[in-house]
Amino acid sequence: MPRRTKAEPRTASAAPSGASGLNLRHLEIFVGVATAGSMSAAAARLDLTQPAASQAVGALEKTLGVALFDRSVRPPGLTMAGRAALVHAAAIVERVHALRSATRADAAGPLPLLRVGMLDSFVATAGPMVIDRVRDLATEWTIVSGYADTRLSALAERKVDIVVSSDESPVPPDIVALPILSEPFMLVLPKSYRGPVDSMPELVARLDFVRYGREAHMRSPLEQYLGEQGVQPPRRFQFNTTDAVMRMVGGGFGWTIVTPMIFYKSIGPMDAVRAVPLPGRPMRRAVILAMRRGEHARIGTTIQTAAVAVLRDVVLPRIARLLPKFADEVTLPGTE
Repeated sequence: MPRRTKAEPRTASAAPSGASGLNLRHLEIFVGVATAGSMSAAAARLDLTQPAASQAVGALEKTLGVALFDRSVRPPGLTMAGRAALVHAAAIVERVHALRSATRADAAGPLPLLRVGMLDSFVATAGPMVIDRVRDLATEWTIVSGYADTRLSALAERKVDIVVSSDESPVPPDIVALPILSEPFMLVLPKSYRGPVDSMPELVARLDFVRYGREAHMRSPLEQYLGEQGVQPPRRFQFNTTDAVMRMVGGGFGWTIVTPMIFYKSIGPMDAVRAVPLPGRPMRRAVILAMRRGEHARIGTTIQTAAVAVLRDVVLPRIARLLPKFADEVTLPGTE
């Protein structure tokens, strides 16, 4: 049996014939020649010499093993194989150009897919109007509003491309955060409650606190605030959504702490609740738009601009009618 020898590695010049040896530039030049009608016209469009264009087409013909042009006529015309090849070559060139455009940091065209983690209270109030204004930024949108999908860590883990969030975690150096809204926290009580509202210990003694669940952006700042007030309300009612919390308060089960946007979002029980300032130190919530540094900068700033405009022109006037005492405390970028 003859001894087997180790194969020599192939070089670029030794690429085999067939589809595996296709050269994108040769395809671009072939499409240019076929659509321009002549080698000289295509060479001028592509900023090439005529011999260079001719050599590229010849190399592609060698790779495919067929004649793409009939050179017995002037100007050369496409063969049957050339017409068939043109359909596929044009599609390949178009898709590669689209790929290059979509992956540029300053891409001007729409993204094929944009995944946005959006705070639930923002989705339910400003979200549809914002997306309507920027819908052409992407061909397909995926909007998620769960706790895990609206944290800054969702960006780091590439679960989403952009988040609109109230996450108070430190912003990592590879994340850019743009301000959207700053709003105060308020004490919300059943309208039927007539006890004191300026003493947290007295309120806790008289009425149950309706808590937010573990997976809620609201939970951490509220627990910190209650600790500062020297109270630890008993754990009796706990819900993961702000709507459920507000409905429990409207049903007379207890009190809670929300922001004006959450109050506006939970419009159902408003006739059964009232909002008053928090006793003790003021507390605020910041809503931000965050994205990875160096990615989707144009997309992010466009969404931020649209969000601020919708809040200023539509949402805040509605909140002012519902909560006139708190309207001036809701601020947008540039109005602080």
